[in-house]
Amino acid sequence: NDDIELVTRDLELDEFQIHTNEKVDFRFGRSVGKGQGLVATLLPSQAGSGHGPNIGGIDTIRLEREVELRLEGLANGVVPGSGDLMSQSETDQQPVLVKCDGGLTANLSANVITLEDAVDVRRGVPEQGGDHLSCDVLAIVLGEGEQTKEDSSSSLEVVEIQASGSPVRVQSPSAGLDVRADRLGYELHTGRILLDGEDPVSIHATGVEIEAKSVDYTPGQDNTIGSLMAIGPGWLRAMDEKQLAIESRWQKWLRVRPDETGHVASISGQAEVSVDLQGKLTGAEMHFWFEQTPAQPTEGLATNR
Repeated sequence: NDDIELVTRDLELDEFQIHTNEKVDFRFGRSVGKGQGLVATLLPSQAGSGHGPNIGGIDTIRLEREVELRLEGLANGVVPGSGDLMSQSETDQQPVLVKCDGGLTANLSANVITLEDAVDVRRGVPEQGGDHLSCDVLAIVLGEGEQTKEDSSSSLEVVEIQASGSPVRVQSPSAGLDVRADRLGYELHTGRILLDGEDPVSIHATGVEIEAKSVDYTPGQDNTIGSLMAIGPGWLRAMDEKQLAIESRWQKWLRVRPDETGHVASISGQAEVSVDLQGKLTGAEMHFWFEQTPAQPTEGLATNR
């Protein structure tokens, strides 16, 4: 594979395995990494070999310990909701750093890299507003990148991440985001986020808190509210300095989607909406129309009255 390069020493070759206990440096696309101890599983050549080893390629690469990755060129980062808060040049200049206590397995035929045991993902310095993701297992899905004018060939880039843990924790102070879930899926190109697990999903964002069995969210264009489906039982609390706090509860689902006049939010199953100091509204199903505040597009909602 022209997009992956390994550098090490003291390699030993079995019939269909390469292994070493030495330090290994590697590259895939623009990103680089290192680890200690290597086991590479080889594929036999379909055409066969009249002389020398019958090797047709590499199936999987396993790094045993002390694994570190430096992922370059991720304009959307690997932390949901944070990439679009910075410009393209700012995000390209900030690599994503990944570490884990366990090993790394790269399945080259499937273009998936998996890290295990106390996985730590950082972009920037968390104490200075940088992003942080922690989990037990992290799968990085690679795909073909776009061709450039300087280079007619495409390279591998990160297109999706899948994380699991007890729990997965996402923190992005710059986006005012704190997420806890057993499982997280994030598509970098669309921004779609899927959160679920045995325990309830918990999301704290600027002006909003939500808890539900699962949450499926795709943002809109230009950092606007998009579409959301939250399976219940669950609750949502919206807080704004200019308005009273609004709390919604449901047993079946909460759905938010674009509408001709803005957005519409629907809740179903013992639906309940309460406003601080003003009372409570209940019903089997409710629908609310609202618009996003133009002056502060990421900090709260203004309801139509």
